[in-house]
Amino acid sequence: MAVYPTDDEIIQKYSKDLCFEDRKLFIAEFELLKKSNIVYLVLILFLGGLGIHKFYLEQTGLGVLYLLTGGVLGFGTLFDLFTFLSATYHHNDALAYKISQKYTATLPSSEYSPWV
Repeated sequence: MAVYPTDDEIIQKYSKDLCFEDRKLFIAEFELLKKSNIVYLVLILFLGGLGIHKFYLEQTGLGVLYLLTGGVLGFGTLFDLFTFLSATYHHNDALAYKISQKYTATLPSSEYSPWV
């Protein structure tokens, strides 16, 4: 079984270059939007055949597929049961990257000229 970084390690990875104020905003937004391993697992166990866990991770297309096929005949749900840690890690990592881009975005050098 793979070992995935904790939320604190993800935060550190993407906020190390941010100023104090941006770091606080980054952390607040990440904490608000991140997905929980436990919630995801409970959704798989009780509503996996309906694909609700896919909607939880904002995977709408897969959610609809699972909804229409009974969790792709149960095999997809079984697979998700064994890969739930990976799924939530990858979602939270991508989320942290997306949020960090908002705070690290800089103006292109041509737009930053003080002589304009």
